[in-house]
Amino acid sequence: AEEVNELFALLGEIRNFLDRIWVRHFLLATIEKASDAIFVLNVQGRLENPNEAAAHLLKYAREEMLGLQLGEVVADPDAAAEIAGSTSIQAKEVRLKCKNGQEIPVLMSVSTLPKEFGGKVLICKDLSLYKRVEELEYLGKMYHEIAVQTQTPLSLAFSWVHALKTRSPDRSAIDTFEKILRQL
Repeated sequence: AEEVNELFALLGEIRNFLDRIWVRHFLLATIEKASDAIFVLNVQGRLENPNEAAAHLLKYAREEMLGLQLGEVVADPDAAAEIAGSTSIQAKEVRLKCKNGQEIPVLMSVSTLPKEFGGKVLICKDLSLYKRVEELEYLGKMYHEIAVQTQTPLSLAFSWVHALKTRSPDRSAIDTFEKILRQL
């Protein structure tokens, strides 16, 4: 009976071990193929384990990112210091610097790893498309406002040119007025 209990205990440990292996591989696969940039900031403030999306977003080879200081990829030194000094950030908008110097807006979340491992996990969602949509929405509103503001003056100009055309005896002036009216 004692041997059976020991066997069940051993099977339980094996099951727990296999579960931990499965979770590890699941997490590694998830992080690697995530569409958001994910990397670890070690206790020295250097980048480790960038995923494919992080390398693509910042236009580095993954090997080139290894060991970069946080300040080399975060455009604002104050934001880099805040990230390095915080234990957790739910969502902070920052600008990351690409290898070519271009800055990319991202929404960054920071989670501290357990003390036994040290460091932090940084998850960065690219906001470039959202910023571009905001810009286009703003431009659409601005163009609408310009159209509204210019509609009345253009209507008045149209009426005035039309009146001049009907009163003018000169044929070349009438042709000019007609061209103007077509353009208005």
